[in-house]
Amino acid sequence: MTKEQEEETEVSRTILSKAPPAQPLLRSVDFLRERFLSQGLSVTALNNFITSPWQFLFRNLLRIPDERNQALIFGDAVHAGLRDYFDEIFHGNEGSVADAEKTFIGTLERNAHVGIDVPGLIPRLLLLDIRNFLLKYL
Repeated sequence: MTKEQEEETEVSRTILSKAPPAQPLLRSVDFLRERFLSQGLSVTALNNFITSPWQFLFRNLLRIPDERNQALIFGDAVHAGLRDYFDEIFHGNEGSVADAEKTFIGTLERNAHVGIDVPGLIPRLLLLDIRNFLLKYL
């Protein structure tokens, strides 16, 4: 072993000796179990698991965000509008379709900064027509 290699080895030992001890795997399993039990299993999470257990782990348990795309932004907007509508009903008020629409559009507009073609979502808006959906089914 050359002197340079010995110095590199000594530096590596010094660095490793100062590193915190590794966490036992059991602790990681307990963390994941607690996350699963506390948040339950949504249909989306189940679909992620069926697609790939790794996808379920990263998206649903560890909540590592996906890259933003039109489908995710559109889904976020639909969920936000429906959440606002049902939150009003839950709190004893009459759900407002107009407020749900405003939340839906506002969510789309707030996400325009991530480089997504929000106007490109307009054809999907025509297919959904959130107002008619809410009025027909709620």
